[in-house]
Amino acid sequence: MKKIALALAVLAPFSIAQAEIIKQTNSVGVGYRAHLGDDADKSNKNDYVVLTAKHKTITDWGLVSLAARYENPFTLEADKPNGKSAVETFKTFADVYYKLGDGSTQLWWDWYSSANQNITEVTNTLGLAYSAKIGKLKLKAGAGLPYSVGHSPLRSYDVMLGAAITRFEFAYPLAANATVFGLADSRWDRDEDFKETFNHSEDNGHHILLGGKYQINKSINIAMVYHDYSDWGGYAKDGQAIETSVNFVF
Repeated sequence: MKKIALALAVLAPFSIAQAEIIKQTNSVGVGYRAHLGDDADKSNKNDYVVLTAKHKTITDWGLVSLAARYENPFTLEADKPNGKSAVETFKTFADVYYKLGDGSTQLWWDWYSSANQNITEVTNTLGLAYSAKIGKLKLKAGAGLPYSVGHSPLRSYDVMLGAAITRFEFAYPLAANATVFGLADSRWDRDEDFKETFNHSEDNGHHILLGGKYQINKSINIAMVYHDYSDWGGYAKDGQAIETSVNFVF
């Protein structure tokens, strides 16, 4: 699993260079996450500023998407709900979708990493995805097997994460400059070592988001996204948040 993921990571930039590029976009953004209710307080999550950078390339063979996310940069928010010092967190994301034949099925590789002064997680997922379009509605579903390494003050782990990771996505244009979108990520039957490392009590966890984006002009858009967490990431139980952002596209 690790060798396959490493091979894909090495081959992806080379494949882009050799491919027919259909579309490329880059963006940087600044946003703010505000938590709703008191569920996030139980996981000791503070509100924070977010800085992002994203890249997407669509080619004749598929799609490559890269992103970096810097949460609470420069420790702008000094304290967590329990009074302890808030931390900066840096996250990276990557997805490669490689078309299998002329159909709608793709080989899917997903990379996720998260690191701060307390924890580190790196998860690679390899699986299959399927894309469909119904009128203006774009749909994508994927399922894969994850391999993960990481540590926290509680312990460390290096395991196949569980039975599967699943992802469902949709996007629908309400107008030429307005789009609604959603995503649901789920991890099923997670390994006990992983759960103990990040203080999760449930075998399964999810992250669901629902958002809207408005294109002010070709270079600037604004977005608002609702997030729902259950035993996911830094949320030991549940958490809800609204994140607003301004993004500059080039």
